Amino acid sequence: MNAKAKGPKVPQNSSAKAKKSKQRSRLSPYLEKIGQQFLLPGSGSGTDLEVSPASYPQQVCVRHLHKEVDVTSVELPDGFSVVMRPDLLAPGFITSQVALFIPGAGSGPLEAQGQLIGLSNGSNINEGFGRFTDNTDTQVLGELVPITDSVGTTYYGFVLTPSGACTLALDVIKRSLSPCIFSVYSKIAGGPWTLVNPAVGLPQHNVVNLDGALLANANAIAFAVTGQSDEFSAKFSMAFTNAQAVIQAVNGFAPSFDTFIIDNGITVGRVISMSMLAQNTSPDIANGGNINAGRVPYDFHPFGDDTVDELSGLPTNRRYQGRAAMGGYVNWMPSQYDEFEPDFIGEKANALASAEYLYLEVDGWGGGALTSSFKIHFDWIVEFYTPNQIFEKVLTPPRTPDFDMLFHTLLLMPAATCNPSHEDGWTDYLKKAGRLVKKGYEFYDEHAALIDSVLLTLAELAL
Repeated sequence: MNAKAKGPKVPQNSSAKAKKSKQRSRLSPYLEKIGQQFLLPGSGSGTDLEVSPASYPQQVCVRHLHKEVDVTSVELPDGFSVVMRPDLLAPGFITSQVALFIPGAGSGPLEAQGQLIGLSNGSNINEGFGRFTDNTDTQVLGELVPITDSVGTTYYGFVLTPSGACTLALDVIKRSLSPCIFSVYSKIAGGPWTLVNPAVGLPQHNVVNLDGALLANANAIAFAVTGQSDEFSAKFSMAFTNAQAVIQAVNGFAPSFDTFIIDNGITVGRVISMSMLAQNTSPDIANGGNINAGRVPYDFHPFGDDTVDELSGLPTNRRYQGRAAMGGYVNWMPSQYDEFEPDFIGEKANALASAEYLYLEVDGWGGGALTSSFKIHFDWIVEFYTPNQIFEKVLTPPRTPDFDMLFHTLLLMPAATCNPSHEDGWTDYLKKAGRLVKKGYEFYDEHAALIDSVLLTLAELAL
């Protein structure tokens, strides 16, 4: 359908209206179902799923996975945060109630990826987090913490369990503009910080590899920068030959549920969509507090002191902030095709390393004798290949122009809202969705049939 010229709308006679109504035909049942799976992965029965299109044929099995976690103010009196990542290995994490050790059984091979941040111009590294993985693919999230040595010098890093000799392979990708000097330290209990290897210069947007040996029986590793004239920002990836990370409860997110991929021998896959529904299950007298939720960029800091402000700076279709009594819902879908296409698990993890993820936090709840509670529903739709004969193999349909336009339209939809089951929750969501996709007059007028069909499908789901 061609775009119409801009100008005031002209009243139409009944035959013209009928013709326009006929032009705005419904989406095919297949695309309607695909749209539902993208926006509302938890809404279906799980028995009538459709395989999504792909740029090339791939044999996959599609599944809807669901997990629930209950949280109370008795366990977490200061509130809680939840992270859900598009990761087939470990998609869900929630504020930990206890100290976390990884590997859990003692020292062993250990990997971590994360962010290092210097929050003000010329500052040292003073914020960041890492996602630690052991040789069983168990994962936890840990925050960079201040660690002071025997002579009173403080750097930010991670606490380790002393474990004899340990070598380190570290890659740092600097994203900030000005050059700086980057240093890595380790220390033993009761000792001073010691350089792991000579400090190196990091030009702007540089990648550097730093391999070295930690002090024998090191109980911490830390990072520092000097000579930085603007805010410091870098990604890191490191691997220890023999170490155990120790993360205190207030600085850690524990896995919300066991992994799915390892148990079923999955070699190829993709995450089609995810959603996180926070249902306030508190009695009316104890349902106070605030909820903040969003589909956030990959470098959003889930442990930061200013997460509420950071969320408020996201586009309106990427966040929801309101009363905890109303609960919250946030969903994820791929935002570009390299995140969407099926691939080998290792390659898929790399493609999703810089993808958006879901974040939700509740604070200001409970207190005194009152007990507040939430039930967190995790839903995601995945497609995968496994040689296990229990799972069917279905060829992915080809991508079409209609699907590409559907994909584009769905990315305009609100990613976060209050719990839609609340009165007027769906109505408000649909109004917001309509405003967002109709904002560009030419885009809406050219693709009205598709957009109206998506909104109509969502409205029918709300009935």
